Amino acid sequence: MNSWEFDSLKLRITARLRKGPATADKLASELNAPQGNVRFALEELKGKEKSVKHLPFGFWDLAEDQPKIA
Repeated sequence: MNSWEFDSLKLRITARLRKGPATADKLASELNAPQGNVRFALEELKGKEKSVKHLPFGFWDLAEDQPKIA
């Protein structure tokens, strides 16, 4: 996966999480992306960009300062 594809995946993950929390496995399935890439993207979004947070039971959600869909 090149850097453009990885950036696109991160954007797609963020867009999906605007609808509500999800597990990495569910995100991979919904986005039709390899689980390893989704997990790595989530870790990067959590660490470097601080745009997502890890919740209990394996769920991920947007950080508090990120807009959600009502």
